[in-house]
Amino acid sequence: MKPHELGVVVVAGVALLAWFLRAASGDDKDKAAAGPSLEGEPGSEPPWPAEEDLTEEEIAETSQLTVITSEGSAFVPRDHGVQLLPPASPDEMAMQAAQARRAEGGGLPGIAIAPGDLLAVRVVRGAPDVDPWRLEGLGRDREYQTWAFETEDAARAAREMLERLVVRPPRDEYGEPAPLTDADFVEAKRVVDETIEELANMPEAEDDGPESPNR
Repeated sequence: MKPHELGVVVVAGVALLAWFLRAASGDDKDKAAAGPSLEGEPGSEPPWPAEEDLTEEEIAETSQLTVITSEGSAFVPRDHGVQLLPPASPDEMAMQAAQARRAEGGGLPGIAIAPGDLLAVRVVRGAPDVDPWRLEGLGRDREYQTWAFETEDAARAAREMLERLVVRPPRDEYGEPAPLTDADFVEAKRVVDETIEELANMPEAEDDGPESPNR
């Protein structure tokens, strides 16, 4: 694997891990507040609308709002945040996106990005063979996040969606918004790049083969 490809894999892994840990923490709190789960019990409602409950117009409208990354994941706007759906076929993605728009609460596939999960986002040019256009984000602890897009329009559409539904900039000592700057993105990316370099330079474990019976 080339160094720049390793970098994208590691950054994506760090981002996904952060989202999953935050989503899992939120799910645990929701379950504790709601009491015992009814999932699987007779008469319980499905966590999102059934396919037959969705109209063709609703699916078509949602498809126009959905933004697809280079990896095939989809940013879907919801009433409270954005759902990042995993890659799927076009028909499955359209159906899941429409379900995500209609559903309330959790239980959806992918990752829920809630308001405040990102402090800032921006669009920059990426590496031509890896991420032609890159949407960068800074999480609650200013951790670096990144998503790849094939076109500038798609990257900017995802940025606008996140800015409208998710991004909540930090505030200064007077309670006023204090937007982050390009320098904050550069610093966050530097930390990730150093981690990638350290991982790439770690010595591989030596395999001495089977232990001799005479040892």
